[in-house]
Amino acid sequence: MSSTDKILEQQLLDKYAKDLAKLYAQEKEEKSKLENTLQELKVIFKNINDGLIIVDNNFNIKRGNSKFRSFFGFKKEDILGKNLFSLLKSKELEAILKSKISNKIFLNELVFNNYPDKIFKITVVPISEEYKLIIFQNNSLIYRFNQKLKSQEEWYRAILSNIQTGLAIVDFESRKIIEINPELEEILSLSKEQIVGKECFQYLCAGDYSLCPSGNTKELNYNLVTKNKEGKDIYLYKKVNVIKIENKKYVLESITDITDLKLIEDKLVQTNKKIQTLFDSLPFILIAIDLEDKIVEWNPMAEIFLGLRKADVLNKKLEEIKHKIEFKEILDLKISLGVEQKELRYKRSDGRVGFLDVRMIDLRTSEATEEEMLLIIAQDITEFKIMQGQLAQAQKLEAIGQLATGIAHEINTPAQYVSDNLYFLQENFPQLKSLYSEIISTLKTIPNLKLKALLSKIEEEDVEFYLQEFPLAIEQALDGIKRITEIVQSMKQFAHPGTREKVYTDLNKAIENAKVVTRNSWKYVADLELNLDPNLPLVKCYPSEINQVLLNMIVNAADAIKEKIGEKGKKGEKGKIIITTRSFGNKVKIYIEDTGTGIPEELREKIFEPFFTTKAVGKGTGQGLSLAHSIIVNKHKGFIAVESEVGKGTTFIIELPVDGENE
Repeated sequence: MSSTDKILEQQLLDKYAKDLAKLYAQEKEEKSKLENTLQELKVIFKNINDGLIIVDNNFNIKRGNSKFRSFFGFKKEDILGKNLFSLLKSKELEAILKSKISNKIFLNELVFNNYPDKIFKITVVPISEEYKLIIFQNNSLIYRFNQKLKSQEEWYRAILSNIQTGLAIVDFESRKIIEINPELEEILSLSKEQIVGKECFQYLCAGDYSLCPSGNTKELNYNLVTKNKEGKDIYLYKKVNVIKIENKKYVLESITDITDLKLIEDKLVQTNKKIQTLFDSLPFILIAIDLEDKIVEWNPMAEIFLGLRKADVLNKKLEEIKHKIEFKEILDLKISLGVEQKELRYKRSDGRVGFLDVRMIDLRTSEATEEEMLLIIAQDITEFKIMQGQLAQAQKLEAIGQLATGIAHEINTPAQYVSDNLYFLQENFPQLKSLYSEIISTLKTIPNLKLKALLSKIEEEDVEFYLQEFPLAIEQALDGIKRITEIVQSMKQFAHPGTREKVYTDLNKAIENAKVVTRNSWKYVADLELNLDPNLPLVKCYPSEINQVLLNMIVNAADAIKEKIGEKGKKGEKGKIIITTRSFGNKVKIYIEDTGTGIPEELREKIFEPFFTTKAVGKGTGQGLSLAHSIIVNKHKGFIAVESEVGKGTTFIIELPVDGENE
């Protein structure tokens, strides 16, 4: 027990001793009065708060007061003449009284088994040779208080010895250590004998006087680093309280060893740094939103793609910054499932329109983590969408190529039959016509009525007209067969899947094929003229991709004219598309000119951006010119530009290196 506890206990014992001494004095005074006057005895006997009985030498009860009866629940007739021991059924009381009773006053505290809630102090006072007064003083409250005090003291000692926090009591004035518990011995690796009586600075304050309370300080909390007897650093958390007992100040120091916690904290810091480094290195956008829809995390990729710094968006609601990101669709944070995926168009930090693949993971009601937040994971898929568009175009052309190959296979043989027969008719018809003329001339010289009637019939049928028109019909049929063959061949060449390597290609021929393939796009609204340089050199390129560019350019030109004059054009009105090729040293240029609506100046710098389109919904994907720019500039190291005047038309200029020397 500490000295403080001993002081407290002694104070309580002194108080109880004084109270008991006072009580005993009162009892002694009452007994003296009883001996001096029977009247006073009767009054006391009747009104005293203690139980009183008068017994003979055999402990048969001769008289008892109401308090005694109430203590044990007896009636008056229950006790008179009854033996005390038979009545109370206490062998212990019987043994004590029979063995120790004498003419002297006897005191003893006794607990009755039959009355476990009552504790009595038994006082026996001889009043004559035959009779004795036995006083039953109810000490139940005092007894229970003492028992509770003892129990609390035991608890205190048990806690002090077993608590996992080091405790020390220090004299405020001298700063000397008065008491420590076993846990503090363990923490400091020092025994109680080694530090009790020593100043606290060295052992409890790491030699720092400023860490001790002074003046009116009542409480301090701090961490410190000190060394144990082995010279190793130990990290301690201290809570210091100044207490006052009997006008004397003491310092109660609660000390916890947080060395292991500090090591864990250091590891956690390192782990968090690694996680943050990993988090910052993620190749996709990651945004975290708390329960109040406020942004709590915004990684570097979000800064790059969305053009907003982390410091400018933290603790702001997404609604507050949406206008800066310029989402083209609504981003609804109220998702019904645990994970939701959607695709959004947005304005990239470079000003262009891009696409985000967005996944929202709702952890706001998840039991798997204590972090209640909504994670928005997004990846810019603009390039993927562009490649997807290019792949779709390639697949489309491949499908056309396969179809054209099939058509050519199916058409070429019957077309060849027709062509051969037509050429046979064309070659032999003159001889047939000459023979017919000779027959008619001969028949006219023969005087025969039947022959004259036949000649008249021939004239009525106008056979001469047929003879004149047959050659023209055969010639037109041959032209049609030739046209069919040209269309099929153009489709095959245009839609050829191409090669993985650049090859020297006849651009004039590619333009002619593109004219044939796209004819249905422009034939009702425009005339397409070719002004091709016959001396244009072969150009090293990817033929199938150049074909894609030409296809897109011609279709765009036709669409611009349609927008100006209508789907079928006004009566007798058509636009014009002119394609020109020229050679300039080791470069070739292709000019594609149309008389369409023209492009406003503010839109000209955007037309090559992915997914930018001025066409109505469903009429265009915004990938045609973007694809053309990618093919010409990125894959062929060429150049593409536009000149336009609103209301008059547009000219696209494509420049390509002949031998690919710019690669």
